[in-house]
Amino acid sequence: MAATGIFLIGLALTGAAAGFLAGMLYALWPPLALLCFVPGQDAPSAALNVFALLCALKSISSNKNIWWVAVGSCLGIATAFRPDAMLLPVFWAF
Repeated sequence: MAATGIFLIGLALTGAAAGFLAGMLYALWPPLALLCFVPGQDAPSAALNVFALLCALKSISSNKNIWWVAVGSCLGIATAFRPDAMLLPVFWAF
């Protein structure tokens, strides 16, 4: 799921070719392959963080507040998996 989000971020920022390349590189990244086989909270948390970033980019480009609600929802659900997701809005502000 995170690779799809990275593809969509690349598509929104640069174009289809760069988005496809970024998504494929992330999908074929060796440490990510380990996350798929080891049960834990890292894989869903990473996907939710990527989708939160995608929603933030959509909010900036479309000027609609519903995307900020989606950002908060993604980060809230990611916090249920890993509590360190609460720090992401602080880092995004800087």
